[in-house]
Amino acid sequence: MSATASTDTVRRRRPGIDKNMIIAAAAELFAKKGYRATSLDEVAEKLGVKKSSFYHYINSKEDVLMAIFDQFYALSEKHLRPISEDTSIPPNERLRRMVHGYVNVMTDDVNIIGSLIRAESELSRPNQMIVLRRNREMERMFEHVVIEGQKQGIIRQVTPRLVALAIIGMIEFMVQWYGLAGWPLPAEKVGAEFALLLEAGWLADGSDRTGAWPRATSVQEALKDPLQRIRQLRSDLDMLSNDLEHMGTRLEDGLATDRSST
Repeated sequence: MSATASTDTVRRRRPGIDKNMIIAAAAELFAKKGYRATSLDEVAEKLGVKKSSFYHYINSKEDVLMAIFDQFYALSEKHLRPISEDTSIPPNERLRRMVHGYVNVMTDDVNIIGSLIRAESELSRPNQMIVLRRNREMERMFEHVVIEGQKQGIIRQVTPRLVALAIIGMIEFMVQWYGLAGWPLPAEKVGAEFALLLEAGWLADGSDRTGAWPRATSVQEALKDPLQRIRQLRSDLDMLSNDLEHMGTRLEDGLATDRSST
C-alpha cells in the first residue's frame, strides 16, 4: 500500500506536505501504537510540521483512517477484480488465483493492514456502513465466481456467500500471525496451501452432499436430539390437550348459562 511509504522519504521532501505523506506517517503510527492511542499531534511531529498544516487536506484522524481504508480497497480491487471478471479462465482457476491475490494484499504490509482491520470498530456509524458496503462488494467478487462455477458443475452446490466469507476470513486472519518471529513460510507458499485446503472444500466431487455434520459415536448419542424433540412434542401436545379441555368446559358452561337464561 502506498500508505506504507517510509517517512524517511517524507522528511527528505519537506518543507511541503501533501495528503499522501500524512496518510503514510499516520499509517505507520497506527501500526505501531494502534489507532486509538495515536494522535494527530504525533503524526505532525513525525512529519516535522505543525498539526495546523494538515487541515488543508484532512478534517480529522478518522478521515486519515478512511483514506487508508480507501487505499486498501483499491489494492484489493487491483488484485481481484480482473481475475473475477476474466471469463476466459475456468471458475475454479479464478478462485485459486484470487486466493493468491488476496494473500498478496494481506502481506503487502501486514502490520498496517492488521491495524486497519482492528480499527474498524473505532469508526463512526456512517463510516462503518461505508466499510461494510465495500466489504460486501469484495464478497460479491468471490460469490460471482462461485455461482458461475456451480452453474458449470465445477463448484459444490453450497451457499456462495459462505464460500466467499470462508476464503476472505481465512486470509484476513493472517494479520494475527503472519510475519511473527520465526514464521517459516513465504506468502506464496501460504497462498498455495490455503488454496489447496479451500479447493478440497469447494470443488464438486459428484456427490450431492451440501454439508458435513458431526457424527455420533453411539446409538444413544445419535438418538439424543430426536428423542428430546419427541419428548418436547409430547409435552406440547399434553398442554394443548389440557387447553382444549379447559376451553371445552368453558364453552359447555357458557351454553348451559345461555339455556337457563331462556
